[in-house]
Amino acid sequence: MSIHLSSIIESLLNPNGRFRTLDGIYVVRTDDGEPVMVLGEGTAYFTVVWHDEEYTLQCLLRDDEAQRVALEEVALYTGRIECPYLVPQSFHAQELLVFDTADRPVWVDVTLQRTARGQRLDEWLAHTSERGDAEAVRALVGAVADVAQWLAANDFGHRRISARSVYVTSENGLILTDYRRASRRRSPDDFTTLGSLAAALYAVACQPEIYGEIVRDNLLKTNRLHKLASILADIMEEEKDAAELKELLTAVAQSDSTSEELCHALRCLASTPVRNYRSLGEIAARVGQRGSGEPSAADIAEKYIFMGRMQEGVIRALDGGGWLYIDRHGRQAIPGRFVCVDDFSEGRAAVETEAGHGLIDRDGRFVIEPQHEDVEWDSVHNVAIVTSGGLSGLYSRDGESLTGFIYDHILSGNEGMFPVRCGTKYGYMNRDGRIVIRPQYDDAFGFNKGMARVRSGNRELVIDPSGHRIATIQTPATKKATEMSDDMIAMAVAVAAAATVEMEAENSLRPAYKPTPVC
Repeated sequence: MSIHLSSIIESLLNPNGRFRTLDGIYVVRTDDGEPVMVLGEGTAYFTVVWHDEEYTLQCLLRDDEAQRVALEEVALYTGRIECPYLVPQSFHAQELLVFDTADRPVWVDVTLQRTARGQRLDEWLAHTSERGDAEAVRALVGAVADVAQWLAANDFGHRRISARSVYVTSENGLILTDYRRASRRRSPDDFTTLGSLAAALYAVACQPEIYGEIVRDNLLKTNRLHKLASILADIMEEEKDAAELKELLTAVAQSDSTSEELCHALRCLASTPVRNYRSLGEIAARVGQRGSGEPSAADIAEKYIFMGRMQEGVIRALDGGGWLYIDRHGRQAIPGRFVCVDDFSEGRAAVETEAGHGLIDRDGRFVIEPQHEDVEWDSVHNVAIVTSGGLSGLYSRDGESLTGFIYDHILSGNEGMFPVRCGTKYGYMNRDGRIVIRPQYDDAFGFNKGMARVRSGNRELVIDPSGHRIATIQTPATKKATEMSDDMIAMAVAVAAAATVEMEAENSLRPAYKPTPVC
């Protein structure tokens, strides 16, 4: 399922009755009456006001269970702990009422994050370097070391640290914002990026005028920032009387990403006196690739409203004419413009045109014509779930229909098994489109480690891929069923091993079930 951006905007511009719990919330508008927003990867971010406080409201534009779970975990974590480097975020399930591409009402999950107090790092650096306040910039290196120390001691990964996602407080502390890729697992990239950020701050403190070159070449963006520490270390090779600084910058660039060595190196860098090293002026030539005939990263970024990450040689991008795919030089790589596009995976990408949803290959050819209500590409199983006329079917990667449009709903697959709904009952099909467990359950969830949870009447069951019942799970009536967690799997295995539950086979001798167009 995907939600068109215009449907989200329509709900936010007319919020009465559209929010379950966030009563009184409203979106901030530009002078032209348009909502203040930023587009991310499958996500839209809106500036809103609630209870006289400014927030960022994050809305998912497509059904991504992994991203939803990560957002909920991060929101619970940031809302529970007291950390000076994070902004509390709240997760609101089924909060915003919108209408999908088939004009059906859908409740959408959202997150709400209070706007950080302070000034964005890139803006702060621009003003501070313009004043030539070297000591203020160098002092910020110590603040970076504080953040690195905290990340090394806690299970939190940001994964998008840049000069735009870091705010400087009035006390010259740092706050991390923008948790779109965050999770409850430490990320080596965070430490690499923080090390380069500290090195860049030290370089600007030594020579404030190079900040303009750094900004012009987008060197403080996430995808380029991680290279700066090693580049600065190489530059110091040409500088006399800079052996200790070179050694320190090398330590920052090469330190074990979760070790104390990096934090120690950052502390030492923060206390290193600043000097006007002449070689630092070469940073633009080293990274900006001036004179190569190719546009800089800044030149490319200025052309687009949004640019994604490189996936299979192309990048999703949005400009005034719509969505398209570009190469690393900013040139259009695949013909055509679209209403919406997904990243390529295994040579295929789902796209939306004015006529409907389809699936394209790397040459831009439609292997599934853009005439459907929704197309979800499953690169793991090399099949596409296609919805048309309110019914769903399974297609191969080459556009061959495997089932026809005969199911009321096909859920995302896992371990080669896809939950399907036919009428009011759920069963399972395999990646070839063949029903392997006939529709007989009132609810069904994805397989995990060879087991899946299903509901039959008031009973919660665990079944194997053949439909054999492994266990009957006793759960509180109020607890919402979810996919099998590790705890549930362990419990099911333990129950089965102890023979404390009834064991029976439900489908072992039944003939294969063949669905008909009428469920």
